Amino acid sequence: MYFGDFVGRHTTSQGVTPAKILSDYLTKTVHKSQISKNKHLKINNMLYHICNAKDWQQSTKEGIYKADSLESEGFIHFSTEFQVLRTANLFYKGQDGLVLLHINPKKLTAEVVYENTMGGEEQFPHLYGALNIEAVEQVLDFISKDSGDFEMPVSER
Repeated sequence: MYFGDFVGRHTTSQGVTPAKILSDYLTKTVHKSQISKNKHLKINNMLYHICNAKDWQQSTKEGIYKADSLESEGFIHFSTEFQVLRTANLFYKGQDGLVLLHINPKKLTAEVVYENTMGGEEQFPHLYGALNIEAVEQVLDFISKDSGDFEMPVSER
């Protein structure tokens, strides 16, 4: 028996195949069954937030960052490393004056919840509260290419 045969034919007690578990692990998404057991799952990977550079500069003077979505939706949208470019190209294509915040989730004072509020299966990190400035480890200019698409900025570290 080959590993592929095993992966394709076996399931966990929740009906999840090992292939699905492996796929979720490799893409660093959180499986639905984990979310239902623990809606406040925290991970150690860096989180990302795209914002207007002027808004970020103002926040550094105030010591705290509050995106407009905190007021309108009750949380600040974050992305994982694997989600940030899709998010940028979908919602910010061709926009100028943006920065990409690199956020250490261990330093956050508000709670991060992984969830999908738009009806899909992919889980996105949402911060339920203001972003404390000390959790931001790096801020890079987030510049779109001539096509309007984004690439991950190269860290200066």
